[in-house]
Amino acid sequence: MKNALVFISASRDWMESRFMFEFMRSEPIGGWNIASLNLRGHSAADRHNEAFNMLPDLEKMWNVRFDRILFMDSDQYYPPDYFVKMLVHDEPVVGSYSVSRYPPFEIAQYDSVGVKTVDGVSFPDYQPVNQDEMTEPTFYCDAVGLGASMIDRDLVDKIKPPWFMDLIDSRGVRVLCDDFYFFSKLNEAGYRVCVDKNIMVGHYTVFLVLPTNRHIVLDAHNKWIEYTGQG
Repeated sequence: MKNALVFISASRDWMESRFMFEFMRSEPIGGWNIASLNLRGHSAADRHNEAFNMLPDLEKMWNVRFDRILFMDSDQYYPPDYFVKMLVHDEPVVGSYSVSRYPPFEIAQYDSVGVKTVDGVSFPDYQPVNQDEMTEPTFYCDAVGLGASMIDRDLVDKIKPPWFMDLIDSRGVRVLCDDFYFFSKLNEAGYRVCVDKNIMVGHYTVFLVLPTNRHIVLDAHNKWIEYTGQG
């Protein structure tokens, strides 16, 4: 029997009841024990760093060594067979097919196209992958949205903390989010993300945005702005 731990980032209370309803409808998967832990408070980077720091104590308390760690967000939609499809993969880093939460609802799979430097700090320049080139059901990229990903448990030990961090410039502007910071460390260690396009994850906004309907939702969003004058 293998073991998986799900870290649920509960950052939007107004969505949590819907998320938990969907979570409880997840299809069981043979050969796996699945535990979950809700992460609350602080920033997303703080929540996930604290969770990783707690991991050895959790395993000791539960007398288990986890094989996989999955990340979920309480403002996202996951299909009932999400665990079944994710856990079948043997890749060290796996991502599902998802979109960003805010307009223009970009597909949330990214490649590093170079390096940016701000205030003497260099970091990867992550840009959305060209979807027209991704014709196969699975493909590789450098980063995805954390809440639609899974990693081998051993990677937590292979990467030095802090695992997550927001890079802020001298003006107080965030130039690299905690998700990208984490994937940049995975990239430095030689890991890329295997994305399965058959595992579709969406964000709850006013609409449920999926990779297949994002253009329709964006058009509706723009018409709403034109009609109301509000973003």
